Amino acid sequence: LDLLKERGVTVIPAEGVNFDPSVHEAIETSDVDDPSMDGKVLSELSRGYRAEERVLRPARVIVGRMNSGAAARQHAATDIQEESR
Repeated sequence: LDLLKERGVTVIPAEGVNFDPSVHEAIETSDVDDPSMDGKVLSELSRGYRAEERVLRPARVIVGRMNSGAAARQHAATDIQEESR
């Protein structure tokens, strides 16, 4: 790995960051209830690498997707809070 670093190869950040199709490959999506996790990388299946700005291999990841039931509950809760003001 030190040899790769010397040549300018770096690991692509994945877990916990927003999904970026230019550096991440979505292998799977997983339903999430937390709106802040919608579109975020939940886990990394294999590391991705880049040299300078060139992607050598995208990170293979699982991406959070707001499930429709949770989205509806979140929307309803927001409407109730706004009505009570």
